[in-house]
Amino acid sequence: MHDPSLPNLAPLAKKLAASNQRVDSIMASLPATLDQLVQSTVSAEWPEVVRICQRLSQELPQRTILQLREDAQSLADAAHTGDSAGRKRLLLRLIGTVGRAQRMRGTSGRGVQQANSNSSSAASSDDLV
Repeated sequence: MHDPSLPNLAPLAKKLAASNQRVDSIMASLPATLDQLVQSTVSAEWPEVVRICQRLSQELPQRTILQLREDAQSLADAAHTGDSAGRKRLLLRLIGTVGRAQRMRGTSGRGVQQANSNSSSAASSDDLV
């Protein structure tokens, strides 16, 4: 029975659990998203890079993964404006940020490593211009 002198935390706990599930789902999808992003970058499909980055930055919760949001938006901006020097650097920064975010969330980085080492999608850093 709930003691009326104590706050009822059940609604907050439910909201927190739902937010946690959303973040976990986003984190689980990041390796595939990065693979698409690398493929689009290697193929110089800049409108697709912009689309993927904008989708990524919009679906990430603002306060949960702020750095990922910012890195994705920076890459989208560089791809949109044609900043070839910045695209490679920003893509590598985004990949690093994803790895750090996954470690912080306690999820496996195996998917990111697979996406980056997959023979059909592996690219040298020179290919990412």
